[in-house]
Amino acid sequence: MKYVAVEGMDLVPVESGVEISGVAVSTQASSNVKADGKKVYSGDISVAIDSAVSGGYTAQGPIHFTIHPSAQYASADGKKMLLEGDTSNSVKVTGYMGQSSKAFDVTIKVESAGQTSIKAE
Repeated sequence: MKYVAVEGMDLVPVESGVEISGVAVSTQASSNVKADGKKVYSGDISVAIDSAVSGGYTAQGPIHFTIHPSAQYASADGKKMLLEGDTSNSVKVTGYMGQSSKAFDVTIKVESAGQTSIKAE
């Protein structure tokens, strides 16, 4: 069982040594279902970041991701719920440091669901 993700969840990069900034979730959370008084996320979640940095190389955004929910038995508004630990698609970006460039992958995950009262699987 994992915690259900809500507004205010923490999203972090999966890859070691990668940092992200300017995280914005564009998908609206459920208006009908709440956990700890916060709206839950269900269905595919669209996320954009302003930049990603790896080894000093900076990739400027917006960089777009989709997180697919993994809940098997829990839903909100007829869609599977997003859970702590769910990950996005991996995006290959090109970072720049001066005249040098480097390609690297960025994947984001729900590090903390933003609430600790409702779990699902």
